[in-house]
Amino acid sequence: MSLLTYPKKILRFILFSFRYLKAQYKNRGLIYEINHPEKVSLHATAYIGKDALINACGEKDKIEIQAHTQIYRRVELSTWFNNRLTIKSYSSINDGCKILGDVTIEKYNLFSCNICISSGNHYADHLPEMLIKDQDALVLNDPVLQKNHSNPVHIEEDCWVGWGAFVKAGVHIGRGAIIGAYSVIVNDVDPYAVMAGIPARQLRTRVSFNPPAEITASDYRCFPYFYRGFCQNAEERQVGGTDKLAMEKKAYAVMRKAVAYEIVLLNNNNFPVTVRITSPQACATLETALSSGETVLRYEAGSKEKALSDDYDGMEMSFFDKNDYMVLRIETHYESPSPTTLPFLFIKKVKAL
Repeated sequence: MSLLTYPKKILRFILFSFRYLKAQYKNRGLIYEINHPEKVSLHATAYIGKDALINACGEKDKIEIQAHTQIYRRVELSTWFNNRLTIKSYSSINDGCKILGDVTIEKYNLFSCNICISSGNHYADHLPEMLIKDQDALVLNDPVLQKNHSNPVHIEEDCWVGWGAFVKAGVHIGRGAIIGAYSVIVNDVDPYAVMAGIPARQLRTRVSFNPPAEITASDYRCFPYFYRGFCQNAEERQVGGTDKLAMEKKAYAVMRKAVAYEIVLLNNNNFPVTVRITSPQACATLETALSSGETVLRYEAGSKEKALSDDYDGMEMSFFDKNDYMVLRIETHYESPSPTTLPFLFIKKVKAL
């Protein structure tokens, strides 16, 4: 046997392996695979483990992995038929999880291993006499039926999903919920509920979710009611300080129902601006003239879906009904929100009057 035999075999193996890899990336010395990288938004601080697969198959698919997210070994993130899959900041997805289709995972979530979440389904009863695979093909090849194939899954902030859990298409899991190991979630989950079983049932609640008349950023007991889009972990609060919470581009807080509300906002120099909304149906728009430093408040009656012009810079606030409480939406209208460009980045207090 020639001395060149083994080097040739090794070289052939390397060439053969790389021939079938669509995309390879290195992250802390580990190899993972991204198919169609132009459809994937991966933050520089995100961690991707060995043998993970990120696969955006559809023409208009989008997969977004935000800052400080941890995706561990053999995790699969896949989309098809124009889905959007988003994993937001400071969430961790452990080994062997499969997350498929239209799925939104908010900030601060903890996923154990071998969890399956899918916004799609197989079709056993569409034409039940046919093979299930043939029924799947029939639905997915019909443009009308295909539109209803994906039923989005939404998991709110600060949830803990246990080993081997399954989350069915169309499920909404409320903030702070805990899903026990091997649970099957087929219905929506209330905020801070503890769920377990097949199908899962509620065992208890971690927090009695009862929105108060006033929520204050300096009180951690109010954090459940700064529901989504606020910076609440220790690392982020070092920037905002303990008496205020930084806001992302869109944030939601929940309050007891009232006829009027008062919101105290702080700019980067800790200058307070108080906004009063005298009707839950009114939309309060906060405009700032950065050149002169003047602040103008304008109340606009009408729908919260009111369109704003493309060149609008500022912040819009509105309340809308949600069961037995009201939800405050704060949405900034800046292309690139950052502490240097946003005049009002922090929230201090929301009070029902």
